[in-house]
Amino acid sequence: MTRPPKKRFIFTLIKNNILLVLVACLWLVPPPARAAHTSDDAYDSLYKRIAVAVENENEHQTDFLVARYLGTSFLDPDAKKGPKDLEEFIKKRALAPYAFLSGEYDKEFVDWFVKSSYANWGVDEAHVREKSDAFEIRSVTNGKYFLTVTSTPELESWFVAGADASPLIVAAGSTRVKPLIYSGKVVNRVPMIYFPVVTLDVGRRHLLYLWRPDFYDFDEDGIPEILLRYNLTSDNGFTQILAIYRIEKDNRLKLMRKFSGESEGVARKLADEKIQVGSGIGSKASVSHMSFDRTHFETWEFANGDFKKVSEENTAHILRSEAWKKYFLDTRETWMKKYS
Repeated sequence: MTRPPKKRFIFTLIKNNILLVLVACLWLVPPPARAAHTSDDAYDSLYKRIAVAVENENEHQTDFLVARYLGTSFLDPDAKKGPKDLEEFIKKRALAPYAFLSGEYDKEFVDWFVKSSYANWGVDEAHVREKSDAFEIRSVTNGKYFLTVTSTPELESWFVAGADASPLIVAAGSTRVKPLIYSGKVVNRVPMIYFPVVTLDVGRRHLLYLWRPDFYDFDEDGIPEILLRYNLTSDNGFTQILAIYRIEKDNRLKLMRKFSGESEGVARKLADEKIQVGSGIGSKASVSHMSFDRTHFETWEFANGDFKKVSEENTAHILRSEAWKKYFLDTRETWMKKYS
């Protein structure tokens, strides 16, 4: 595929269930949204590979290649390709219904929900690890520290409750191969020290979207904490997680605190050090999760070595109106601007 010159090369090998990472000439920067148009020949080549995988009934390879096609075309500003090109293949994939979204949610949010799963896989070719079926979906640096998260795609078929429409094809993260966190230190912009690899805590659920990781020094010890915000499948809907990792002894990651926005909720760091957590709730007793019409918010702040809740309130459900945009959109992501 057409792409900017390679600046980083991470080669992954799996042997005896141990993942080794060999790095050469590594300048860790976020995987770029595709600013350059990918050639039609590249799309055609990928299309033919998908056809072979489908013909061979190789589901893992099909999902890997379809996710790559969907991610590439979605973030390609001049793409004339897209999901419709793959309808025949996806039909043959014969995906069983996976879950439903409430029909009460804002239509733009439903579109964002699907497209955000494609954005995970829209990375430059240098960030695709075909031998291990993994994508480097996020790579960032902060001062002397680097962080890379890898994941493997798996297609899912979602539906909007009460709607007579085709399924929503979501390219989620696989539970067969768990997302991994690689981290360490850079010296002169080159990784020289590697921390132990950490498995992202997803349990038995699928990763739907991972926001750009952030760094913030909550305890003011001169070493920043790492914040990973991501959506996970959860019954008919999702849970949003904000996992905060401490760089312990300056040589390994350790989970410091995890916040969960349940029932299509939100968990995020605000502009200051405060954390906002919202979970869907019902205004009436004994209503089903799909009928939740309120969001319960809690605000937490870090003080004296721990997070403490400082306020809470209930609002109208944030996904039932354009209010969701305030909580989900990241202005650093070019592709999200269409929803602003």
